[in-house]
Amino acid sequence: MTILALDLATNLGWALWRTGMEKPRSGAILLRGAGLGHRFTAYRDWLLETCIAGGVTHIVREAPFLDMKSANVVLTLYGLAAITEEVAARKGMTCRDIESASWRKFFIGCGAAPRTVAKKNRREWLKRQVIAECQTRGLDPRNDNEGDAIGILMFERARLYPEFAAQGALGL
Repeated sequence: MTILALDLATNLGWALWRTGMEKPRSGAILLRGAGLGHRFTAYRDWLLETCIAGGVTHIVREAPFLDMKSANVVLTLYGLAAITEEVAARKGMTCRDIESASWRKFFIGCGAAPRTVAKKNRREWLKRQVIAECQTRGLDPRNDNEGDAIGILMFERARLYPEFAAQGALGL
């Protein structure tokens, strides 16, 4: 099995692991284009190429989270999610969403930042914790989107392969 984990955004994080790999491959791509149509086309092209070249059999993505976002952001997130579903269906791959609180609880030990962290700083606090956990595992994400994709991947791998469940938070 080959798992592709996605942190969907215009600056998209991804992580790929297949049975037998010691460490995942990961990265981030910036979806560029004059408008949404160009970004969606670039994403579909990248996703198809990645899935075919990587032998992907299973896609997991962070569920779109809408918290007072602009209409453009909502359209972007749901557009990327829809393209992911379409590519998975076309290529016979499974595809599922994971809530951010679930994978974070597994990966960093908490699904949300503590209340002692100022509300305006909570997102950044979580991103720093994820990056730190990646580094603890010998991985060096270039940005928080790549770090999130690695966390999502580790959660899904443990869900699918119980022998990896001990590699959750504090269980390196």
